[in-house]
Amino acid sequence: MSKQTCRTARGEDIGQFLSTLFSKVTPHTSDIHIHTQDHGADVAIREYGELRHVCTISRAIYEEVKRRLKIYCRIRIDIEEKGQDGAFVVVTTLCLENEGEEKKVEHGQVRQVSVRVSFLPTVYGQTIVMRLSGHRNSADTLEDIISDKNQLNLVRKGISKRHGLIVVTGPTGSGKTETLYVLMKELLAMGRSVVSIEDPVESYIKGVKQVRVSDDHGFTFKHALKSVLRQDPDVIVVGETRDHETAELVDLASHTGHLVITTLHVGSITDIPERLFQLGITRESLASSAVLFIGQRLVKEKVDSSGVFIRKAIMEVGHFDKNLILGLLQSRNSYEFLEVCRKERIQLLEDQGDILST
Repeated sequence: MSKQTCRTARGEDIGQFLSTLFSKVTPHTSDIHIHTQDHGADVAIREYGELRHVCTISRAIYEEVKRRLKIYCRIRIDIEEKGQDGAFVVVTTLCLENEGEEKKVEHGQVRQVSVRVSFLPTVYGQTIVMRLSGHRNSADTLEDIISDKNQLNLVRKGISKRHGLIVVTGPTGSGKTETLYVLMKELLAMGRSVVSIEDPVESYIKGVKQVRVSDDHGFTFKHALKSVLRQDPDVIVVGETRDHETAELVDLASHTGHLVITTLHVGSITDIPERLFQLGITRESLASSAVLFIGQRLVKEKVDSSGVFIRKAIMEVGHFDKNLILGLLQSRNSYEFLEVCRKERIQLLEDQGDILST
């Protein structure tokens, strides 16, 4: 999007402005940010986990964009002092800067993109973040997302368990949701009964009972999980464990015959235990339920001298055998657990600095 477009957009062509913005979406785009400032708003797109500035818009244009997005989301346009959430679907042609950037997606391919929008009040007005999904060819098997054969074997070994806890972690845009969806597909193929609790449901998987939470209507992860437990599925996927009550129910489910898969927002698998302890899970309880910890980042990798890039997830996988369980019990903090992981020869993300710096 050119600076000229940002300067000349008016109320009557805000729709065209947004169409131009969405035309910048590539298979690597995870979200679009509109950050309010005193002079207007900065527009940025996140790709490969990094925000890239697109343009700056005036206060008048920002107000029109915000109003139009709220209309798309079918939420009240007169609310400014509290957070709002909504969603809509847009049809756009994917932008590919390079014909070979991603082999599965053809240049100019039209896609239906699901857009989840969050409006957060700040001192300069509501900052807007649009999370995108459905615009990439989805992975179907673990081989599609895990290139390391040892890690692949460990994950397969972990999901073969009938009960316990699997935790996936990584920053925004790292591909956690895609990993959850692949795990669900693999478990379905194994004949398991799978229920997921999501916010929102980003893609539909035939055979999975997918539950969408709604904080506005009081149907939170905690409430949904209570209902799901009454149906006694084999596998329960909790989109995110973010509070004490949800963590308590996740812990309970993992000890009562369910395989539970969830995500946490921490930097590495070595930080997962400390975060779960903060949420009320005891060290002994975690040691008896932990099956797999998976950490991941999404990076771009050059595949030949022509400058062609592909998306690549790099991972760290901790499979809980007796040595790792003992190390978890004896570790007093994240640093000590990190040393335990290194002793067990787990390939940690921070030890893959040459890849992370690309």
